[in-house]
Amino acid sequence: MGNLIWKIIFAFHMPLMFAISGSVSDEERIRNMKGKKSCSGYLLKCVVNLYGSYLFFGYVYWSVKFFLYQGNRVVSVSDAIRLPFDSSGWEAGWYLMALLIIKILDFLIVKGISRKEIRAVIWILLFLFGRHIPVAFIADACSYGIYFQLGRRWKNEKFENPQILIGVLALAGILKYEGIYVFLMNFVIAAALCEIVIIVMVQAKEKRMLFFEEMGMYSMIPYALHAYFTIPVRVVLEKINCGSFSIFVLAGFLSAILFSYLIILLVKRFPKIKHVFYPI
Repeated sequence: MGNLIWKIIFAFHMPLMFAISGSVSDEERIRNMKGKKSCSGYLLKCVVNLYGSYLFFGYVYWSVKFFLYQGNRVVSVSDAIRLPFDSSGWEAGWYLMALLIIKILDFLIVKGISRKEIRAVIWILLFLFGRHIPVAFIADACSYGIYFQLGRRWKNEKFENPQILIGVLALAGILKYEGIYVFLMNFVIAAALCEIVIIVMVQAKEKRMLFFEEMGMYSMIPYALHAYFTIPVRVVLEKINCGSFSIFVLAGFLSAILFSYLIILLVKRFPKIKHVFYPI
């Protein structure tokens, strides 16, 4: 059961992160930017907010691991030295590095190429061949950049034909199980699941969705701090000799919801905290 849950979660959880990032990005705003000042200001904001946060919380995480609690992943001084260009010292931080590269590439492609068909071809080629690039975070950006673009396209769509997506998922699952076109089927499964989640969230009008909208506004904070919060959860479960992956996932999920809600309340109460996570 635990292995099945793991496979379901890891089939789309990171593609979904990039797709949601794309769904809240504004392509029209980039196209309308005029002059070096506005363009350089946008790129500077991306660098400070993403790379700045990556470095700051990466070193905080490394310090906690190195001086207080090593856990199941031992860090060294060399990890701290390599951190500015290698996220192995803070594995979760690779997402911020990859997203930064995606946003820079997206800016250059949108500003340099007017036809959306050509832009789409470029992202597809990056997806197919970029993963062979030896620099990890650039390869990750190429691999996940296509989900960023798909998320941008999905946000205004209507969820009218769920049976088509279900059929696509079923066919892709069968082909993957048979070992046919595994790389392509992984993409199809991830894309279909991401599309379902985003379209449902966009189309939902119930008030309970406001919580998710608010959580999205402060998403950098729970993301950057989630490792500090999941470590104690893991420690407690280990102390009581609970090795069930299913229970760990459930405990982590519920803890993340509670943690995110508390973060929202805290930032609303003390707005200046946001400047630590969003410097510009």
